[in-house]
Amino acid sequence: MSLLLDTSVLFAFLNQDDADHARAKEFLLAVSEGALGTPVVTDLIIAELHNLARACKMAPAFEEAARDLLSGSTLPLLGLVRREVGIARFDRIMEVFLKYRDARVSFTDASLLVMQQDESIDLLATFDRRLGALAARDFTG
Repeated sequence: MSLLLDTSVLFAFLNQDDADHARAKEFLLAVSEGALGTPVVTDLIIAELHNLARACKMAPAFEEAARDLLSGSTLPLLGLVRREVGIARFDRIMEVFLKYRDARVSFTDASLLVMQQDESIDLLATFDRRLGALAARDFTG
């Protein structure tokens, strides 16, 4: 089983002030113990996590904590698999992005939806209800 991680879960884990921090911590600990399958994170999620930290004026310590989490230093058993979204998926991602403009789907969210199906990833882990609902749809070309 595989699990695609959204920024919302990683950000909540790293931000003790986030309303979902405890939930994210419990979830990622379970993932690190192998309870939920192989966790996958994309290059766009890594970029979004760091951009969000800067936009929220988080301290440099947050950036360091993000780096440690993504490298496996924080939860050594987490074993994140990193995947590039890739330019080959650009047209399909843009199609999903434009299709759900009114639902305020970000480009990164659209990339997750396409990546989940392209890579046959079983679950999308997100605290974003809107994104979670869309993850059940078929975005294959």
